[in-house]
Amino acid sequence: MSEQPKTRPEWLSETGLVSVALPEPPLVRKYAGGQPLDVEQEYEESLSEKHLESLAAAGVTLVWVRFYSGFGLEFEKAEIERARDFIVRAQARGLRAAAALQFGLVVPETLLLEEPECHNWLQVNGDGRHVPVGRGAAGVRPCYNCEGFMRYMERVCLLAVDAGADLVHLENVGYNLEPDTCRCPLCVAAFRDFLRQQYGPQDEKTQLAGLARFGHNSFTHVRPPAMARDIASEVTSPHEQEWIRLKVHSLAACLGRLSRLISRRDPECAVGADLLGELGALSEGLYGISFPAHVPLVDLVKRPAAPRGNPSQDFLHAECIAETSEPDGAMDDPKAVVSAEIYLRSQAEASGLKMAGVFGAAAQVGAFPPCSCCLPQWKKEPTLVPLETRLALNLMFNRFGLGCLGEAGRESWFAPGWQERLAQDGNLRMLCAYLDFYASHKAALLGARSLAAVAIYHETAHEMFDPFGDTMESILFERRFEEEGWGCVPLYPNHFADASRFRCVVLGCSALLANETLQAVTRYVESGGGLVVADPTGVRDEWGRECGKPLLDKLLGPEYSGAGNPQPLQRQVGAGRVAAPAIWQNNEELLAAVSFAAGGPPPWSVESAVGARPLSWAVQSADGTLLLHVAAPTAPALPSGLRCSIACDKQPQRVLPCAPGREFAPVAFTWENGRAAFEFGAEAAGGQMPKYLMFRMEIGGA
Repeated sequence: MSEQPKTRPEWLSETGLVSVALPEPPLVRKYAGGQPLDVEQEYEESLSEKHLESLAAAGVTLVWVRFYSGFGLEFEKAEIERARDFIVRAQARGLRAAAALQFGLVVPETLLLEEPECHNWLQVNGDGRHVPVGRGAAGVRPCYNCEGFMRYMERVCLLAVDAGADLVHLENVGYNLEPDTCRCPLCVAAFRDFLRQQYGPQDEKTQLAGLARFGHNSFTHVRPPAMARDIASEVTSPHEQEWIRLKVHSLAACLGRLSRLISRRDPECAVGADLLGELGALSEGLYGISFPAHVPLVDLVKRPAAPRGNPSQDFLHAECIAETSEPDGAMDDPKAVVSAEIYLRSQAEASGLKMAGVFGAAAQVGAFPPCSCCLPQWKKEPTLVPLETRLALNLMFNRFGLGCLGEAGRESWFAPGWQERLAQDGNLRMLCAYLDFYASHKAALLGARSLAAVAIYHETAHEMFDPFGDTMESILFERRFEEEGWGCVPLYPNHFADASRFRCVVLGCSALLANETLQAVTRYVESGGGLVVADPTGVRDEWGRECGKPLLDKLLGPEYSGAGNPQPLQRQVGAGRVAAPAIWQNNEELLAAVSFAAGGPPPWSVESAVGARPLSWAVQSADGTLLLHVAAPTAPALPSGLRCSIACDKQPQRVLPCAPGREFAPVAFTWENGRAAFEFGAEAAGGQMPKYLMFRMEIGGA
């Protein structure tokens, strides 16, 4: 279902993305309601030369401006001209400009005035109603299988490219949750043709596939299934599974078509899309989004301005309650629940950054509010990932920049006059310190290669048909491995041919497993790789059909009994190693399994004298410099007495601790058996530990 990855513009990997977004234009805010009385003046101020000068002085490198809002090209002509003029002036200031286009939203009441056929472009659900985008009268979703809509979007994209945009970004990509998705005649016909091509009577291969999948080869009268809204249940019906696959296929066709069009017009114009969600890189199959199918088609991925729906929010809330409450589910300590939520949200944000990185795409992520039930009475503001935590996560995991700093407007961080506010605003001073720090180390951070030794495999079928089946396991696995110094990155089917760069691959509770995955895993292990299997994995095939015995039976061996296995499993298979903890929730068993499968110690280690293990991540820059990042996502500062070590082929020339806004002397280190070790405590930090540290190791002879 995925197309060939696009060639990415060079500027994207060289700029160091530090971005802000202009507020929505007045026509959008008036349509939504609740705008200030001086909305026109406020927007003009955000477009002004004074504001651009202020952003450039702060170190911002990319500005997002609304270019098309779904109301119609003629209706928005004046706003498009204002955006075009802003793009030219921003680039004259040395800034890159991103043109944001509404892709998954149209406003028919104005669009119909210039496009009478627009009523045929709209999604129609099973009840015959148009499908809204979000709450209120903010617009409706177009049908992604409609040729008229796609030709109109091609016109919009070319206008943005010809306006000189450095990035054309498609917003509101995806579908609503079932059953609120399109069942128009075009989608019904597309579904029938989609099934016929794979399972129809045209040749022996498709005939056999249809008989195995459906028991027949006739799809002339099939209709899209009336799917329930129970997103927690695994999808096992072949009709429902194929309907999900068609949505993924339709979005891929749209993104690929527009991306190729933009690249043909201007190869240096990047393409972006809203492909990330509330859980970073997880659970997006609910919205017809598949990262292996869609991310290779674009250059940048971003989270929508507003969450797509509540399931991920509710899921996180339930998990936080489970982690911090008594068995009856009562919220015993609201502060503990909020702390747990920040912990999980920060890990989900890191997961999204790493996912984009493995596909070679840039990512722009930011904090967002939780569901309303996560707001205890004593806390008035929504629980967000703290600003400094977000900045630290971007320094650690974002290969393309420091991320998005929010909206650029009258009350934004870098509105005109921000220099005068520095003395009174501690958060602004902290933000400026991170910006200065990033500018100083940008050359080493851009495109740095991760030293992670562990990859967690993400089965495409599992994430589409059982999106919440292993969500929490993936989040917890990643955090545990990062705290222990193994590092952890996602591994998708697109990348298994290159899995040999990892010492260990983890199959983490992915009940569904494709036959191609089984073959790839077997080749990887037999050629010397390490495999950790967390039960239940591979108990069903990619269509959710139950197997008589686990698909990984030959790798696991006869002594493995699956759930309730009395002893942890460790065995040699070919040149590789296979391990399975008896209880994967047991931290010691899980880490012992990884140590055995990886065949040695983790590539780095960060411990504390007080026993706490902060989050850590190690990368190597293009010139060979090693960077060890250490952060405390849920605490105001790192624990004192850090004991660090990192594998390096050559002896470092020096180990220099760095932190935003602070300077430290180089630390003493030892280098034995290809490993550098050193300590850093409160004394070296001048009595106060920072929230984030980077140890920079310049390697001799690199």
